[in-house]
Amino acid sequence: GWADPYVGKLQEWGVMRGDGSGNMNAEGQMTRAEMVAFLNRAFGFNEPGPISFTDVQRKDWFYDDIAIGKKAGIFNGTSSTTAEPLGKVTREQALALIARCLRLEESPGEITEFTDGRQFSSWCAPYVRSALLAGIISGRGDGTFRPGRSITRGEMAKMLATGLGDLVNKPGTYEKGGVFGNVTINTSGVTLRNTTIAGDLYISGGLGLGE
Repeated sequence: GWADPYVGKLQEWGVMRGDGSGNMNAEGQMTRAEMVAFLNRAFGFNEPGPISFTDVQRKDWFYDDIAIGKKAGIFNGTSSTTAEPLGKVTREQALALIARCLRLEESPGEITEFTDGRQFSSWCAPYVRSALLAGIISGRGDGTFRPGRSITRGEMAKMLATGLGDLVNKPGTYEKGGVFGNVTINTSGVTLRNTTIAGDLYISGGLGLGE
């Protein structure tokens, strides 16, 4: 299907895996636990912190991911004691999280690019214009975005793969030549040479300062 190239890219980088469910059906709705796992791997977050969620057990495949995402500031529970790991993720939640991880610029003002622009929540609306310019999102055929609808794994894969562009997640020296989109580096010990990037170069939050 249309999502295959994006899912394939993320699987090649080790960002999207079947995980506990072993399920990577691109049409299926993505859970909160899967989302935080994908973002941790994409942006190189790997340091766990304490969690107080009663619905996340040490035996769960997502325990570490939620502990890492909480410390990195990309995952908040639905309350101080509940994470709702198997809850669904809306299209605007996914957009806002990817935008924050990529540090996209905020643009205030009304969203006129989509016919349902007024349905965006105040915490997502400022990122819509930057995400459109970056090609991370695009309108549907009917001019809507449907911010409150559950996002599928394929839709998430498209947003994430487009935002990351070319992901460098292993130490080494890289010569990329001309890169049309973005390049994201999420690990230390990387040297880029002879590389021209038309988009943005992201040094992601997974790197400690001074590396």
